[in-house]
Amino acid sequence: MPDSTVYSDIKDEYVTNATTSATWELAQGSATADGGSFDSTVAYYNYGVYTRDAGSRGTNDYKCYRSYFMFDLSLESGILESATISIFMDNLGSTINDSEKAILIAATALDSGVEDHGNVFVSGTIMGKKVSDVISILTTVAYHKFTLTSEGIVLAQSAIDSGTFLTVGLVGWYNDFMGNTPLGGGEYTKFQVYYSNYIGTLRNPKMDITYAKPNATFFGANF
Repeated sequence: MPDSTVYSDIKDEYVTNATTSATWELAQGSATADGGSFDSTVAYYNYGVYTRDAGSRGTNDYKCYRSYFMFDLSLESGILESATISIFMDNLGSTINDSEKAILIAATALDSGVEDHGNVFVSGTIMGKKVSDVISILTTVAYHKFTLTSEGIVLAQSAIDSGTFLTVGLVGWYNDFMGNTPLGGGEYTKFQVYYSNYIGTLRNPKMDITYAKPNATFFGANF
């Protein structure tokens, strides 16, 4: 059992790039490029993560949607041993070319606007650190657990020590993080994602934290 469970903040959101993009690089954007639309009040969204060439008849229309989550760690204290982030999701896309895989990336604090689309970039088009492992999203709606990497633990510990939020971006692994241009036809990433505004906490994003335990010292005695 984890020592602590922190649910995501109400500011979690999805951000789209809904503008018709002739190149994949334009669809992905950059640290300073705005997206097309966003919603931080939604309970769930069928396009929470979406990477696709939606064009037809020889034209390209690339889409790149991302989801963001903030975890308030200001009330936490201690030395992290491990942590996971669980997000309720369903794979509504394909499994071609690892399109079913997802990863969490370190992100900057959210402004609740279209400018958040590029928050996974530290500068220009350089993505932030890998906060989690890469996992496959199943075609059954359920919690999907991301285990924090060593870099993710460092970032979470920094948030705990400074009494701030840990912000992460949920992105598709193959097209978005790895930068592979989506192919036409059947290859695309599409994840249904649930957010903190879902009723209660039954399907809310959550972070489970386990703290390092101090070593117990036992003293023996000779009789």
